[in-house]
Amino acid sequence: MKNKVLLSISLLLVASLSAAQKADASKEPFTSAPAVNPIEHNQNNIIESIKNLPLVKKQNFVPVETIDTGMFILVKGYFNTKEGYVSTSMYLSKDLKTAIFGRAFDTKTTQELQTLDIKKIKHSAVYTYGTGKEIYYLFADPLSPSCKEFERELIKYKDLATFYIYLVPVNAHEKTPQAIEYILSKQTGQERHEALIKIANGSVEYTKYTAKNDIHKTIVADQKSIFRAFGAQSTPSLFAQDGSPKSLSILKLKHKS
Repeated sequence: MKNKVLLSISLLLVASLSAAQKADASKEPFTSAPAVNPIEHNQNNIIESIKNLPLVKKQNFVPVETIDTGMFILVKGYFNTKEGYVSTSMYLSKDLKTAIFGRAFDTKTTQELQTLDIKKIKHSAVYTYGTGKEIYYLFADPLSPSCKEFERELIKYKDLATFYIYLVPVNAHEKTPQAIEYILSKQTGQERHEALIKIANGSVEYTKYTAKNDIHKTIVADQKSIFRAFGAQSTPSLFAQDGSPKSLSILKLKHKS
């Protein structure tokens, strides 16, 4: 129960903070700011302070830019992994004691303060693809060229990994919501994957589809919440079972033929 409550708080927090700069203070989901002694927001000074946090060093996170959202600091940067660079961002409390990478951590002890509700996340996937033991969560925009390229590559790993597929309209493609609703109109996971691959191969059949109700919009909203909970910023985004971000090239490196 504790984990579920914390997850709900995290989802609400991540969903609301992206609009914090534009929102009026009276619209914040909190009645008052935490009782802390905020540090002065100086771009250069705060980045150096963030770099020295034990959690940041442990995660190999490189902060590049900070934005004061009012209650929290939005930190944009990337993970320096063995597989390459993975761009992401986190929210940091102004006392620099709590960081949220989709999940919440104590910056000194580096311990996680809550866990993602994996059961709910898996249940919310549009479909699963593959039968392998390794678990990955893949967020994709059906009309993104880079997503299409990766989707066509999935067949190479279907016996090595299981992918939980989430479809999110985060890129500047006007017809992405229509493409997602078209895929969701298919009844089985296999049919949905086939529809996704057809789009990846150039099919525009989805442009003829008209949604019959709003249930698909509800599903898309749920996908967006999970996308934000993972701290993802763009598509395609790939995460391991423990929620850690992975470079797409990791599959090629781990499963060289």
